[in-house]
Amino acid sequence: MSTHSHKLAARQQMAFSTVHTEQPILAQGHATEVLEALKSLLVEVLDVALCARHARWNVRGPHCLPLHDLLEEVGETLDRQADRIARRIGALGGTAHGTAHHIATRSSIKPYPVEVTEGQDHLEAVALRLGLLSAEARLSIYDAKRRGDPVTIKVIVEANAMIDHVLWLVESHRRATH
Repeated sequence: MSTHSHKLAARQQMAFSTVHTEQPILAQGHATEVLEALKSLLVEVLDVALCARHARWNVRGPHCLPLHDLLEEVGETLDRQADRIARRIGALGGTAHGTAHHIATRSSIKPYPVEVTEGQDHLEAVALRLGLLSAEARLSIYDAKRRGDPVTIKVIVEANAMIDHVLWLVESHRRATH
């Protein structure tokens, strides 16, 4: 084997061993803090996704069908973002908790008003929760930046962009159906 071949083999071995490590790349204290921020965000995303699902199942009124479709999109979008956040938690060596009990006991978002049935009231309730969720995501971005975790920053920024997008859709429907 030539010297070049040995160097190439050594690089491949080193790349393989560093790519498949189970240790988080961040310093232990920083990884713990980033994980806590991600876990908190995951709970909030799942809570709002469940609120959107509840609203979709229970919306009534003259704009029921388009609101049903809108609320389905909100829930599906939030579910996709929850999956991405949960995968990042796993990549950092944490456990993503998504049980109903965990969400109910850890969410900081006020419980959804289950007596609501009219479309406008559901839109208002969902918009409020999406706005709070967007603010939580922005705080999580700030935390990840302070801890020097560019991958987590990217995951949260993309989640926040989708949260803001569905918030815009909900707000647009609120104005259109008044």
